[in-house]
Amino acid sequence: AWWYSRRVVQPIRTVIHGFQSLSTNHFDPDTRLAVTRRDEIGALIRGFNTFLDTWAMLRAREAQLRTLINGMPDIVCFKDGDGRWLEANTFGLNLFGLQGVAYQGKTDSELASYSPFYREAFLRCEATDELVWRQGEPHRSDGGMGRADGEENLFDVIKIPQFAATGRRQGLV
Repeated sequence: AWWYSRRVVQPIRTVIHGFQSLSTNHFDPDTRLAVTRRDEIGALIRGFNTFLDTWAMLRAREAQLRTLINGMPDIVCFKDGDGRWLEANTFGLNLFGLQGVAYQGKTDSELASYSPFYREAFLRCEATDELVWRQGEPHRSDGGMGRADGEENLFDVIKIPQFAATGRRQGLV
């Protein structure tokens, strides 16, 4: 029993602990588990290390993309297939007065209550999103929008629907 616990259970517990640490963000992304075996347990540990390499690469790309969209002087918003906001850039959040608002998971209609000045813009955006979904292809238009400070912004609005392989609505940029 002691041998079995030391040779089989303990290495599996180490991998489980690694995944649990990842899920709570208490894991050093540069840490890799030592592979000292050539059996199934060694394959499990190698697989975990490969997963960590992929995870670290994805986190780095996410940071790059976040920097890119936050550096744009335009509104950038990603929505799911039901029109709920997933991600938005700093410019858009500041423009609509949504900084500090838990916007993720909310629709334009729901966000309109957080920004009364832009209520009509949110509702218009929701309506044009639906038109783009029905067209099923990218749509481009010019859109003027007054700001709370009295100035006016002119935007080149591009909406791109994304569909799953099944044809189901997946996301809108």
